[in-house]
Amino acid sequence: MCRTAPATGRLVGRATTLVAWAVLYADLAVWWWPALPLAVATYVTARLRVRSGVDAYAASVVGGG
Repeated sequence: MCRTAPATGRLVGRATTLVAWAVLYADLAVWWWPALPLAVATYVTARLRVRSGVDAYAASVVGGG
């Protein structure tokens, strides 16, 4: 699938927002342990989305869109 650079930039932006949520959940896990699995799951999902978003962005820039 070929995406444009602005579209893939939005994907990366949403993924980094998910990273911020993972950090907030990790902070909450200090006081409330059930938040820890949620923080880990959110971080893993965010990491996968950032990696795929950056890969798509690089492909759209190098490949011309």
